[in-house]
Amino acid sequence: MANLVKEMERLKVNILGISETRWTDAGTFTSGEYTVIFSGGTTHERGVAVLLDKVTSRSLIGHWGVSDRVVLVKLAAKPFNLAIIQVYAPTADSDENDIAVFYEDLEKAMKQCKSDEITMVVGDLNAKVGEGRVGDTVGPHGLGARNERGDRWIEWCNEQDLMIANTWFMQPPRRKYTWLSPGDRVRNQIDFITIKKRFRNAVKEAKTYPGADISSDHVPVISQIHLQLKKIRKQTGAKKLDFAALKEDSNIRDMYKLKVSNRFEVLEDEDFPRVDRGNCKRSDSTKEKAK
Repeated sequence: MANLVKEMERLKVNILGISETRWTDAGTFTSGEYTVIFSGGTTHERGVAVLLDKVTSRSLIGHWGVSDRVVLVKLAAKPFNLAIIQVYAPTADSDENDIAVFYEDLEKAMKQCKSDEITMVVGDLNAKVGEGRVGDTVGPHGLGARNERGDRWIEWCNEQDLMIANTWFMQPPRRKYTWLSPGDRVRNQIDFITIKKRFRNAVKEAKTYPGADISSDHVPVISQIHLQLKKIRKQTGAKKLDFAALKEDSNIRDMYKLKVSNRFEVLEDEDFPRVDRGNCKRSDSTKEKAK
């Protein structure tokens, strides 16, 4: 955690998604000036989380831990709110049922996102989309060869009207790969940042930072997105009227009667129909004296 925070500060990252945290349960906690929103299971396996810096955490609307592979975080922003879904897809040795459950959980999170929100799905997909453009979903700057998991991920993104951002920017290979095999024998692109296609122009850059010190076989994928966050202000509720005080305190009751009586005497001199305007005045007077 200490290294993550240092790297966020060094790379000027406001929002960081984490896969395979291996934390149990779900909830939030603070680490220094950072807010951590996490979702895990009953055992120390899988798990996802989102870290927000001090400024960004002020815009937090809410969060939902869907499962130990999917967490949804919403932030107030201009001109539209931001919905971030952090995921950790099953690995290559998982069976088809695990994949099906993962996409079901992902669908649940997507259904909580409104059509006018800037929706992003980010994280470790354990899928390779490979080189070659696919419509307006996959860009021409992917890495490697596409696999079956990649086909399914592309199909799902296309159905959800998402574009895979880190395949649309021309970068050298070292800025594309996101995972290193033991011994650095293989380098794959299996972590992705996706965003609703209607907001694609908000994405100014997306690439990896292989020099980050995070003690992981994954390399962070960082995207620069232009939008303005809004600070959430606490709303104070309307002041409640204490009608019980009229019964319990004789002094308050006598004072109330006197003030209401004096108010009605003023109304006798007003030149307006007694029924309509008078009832309105009495209602206002009752509320004012009962405060």
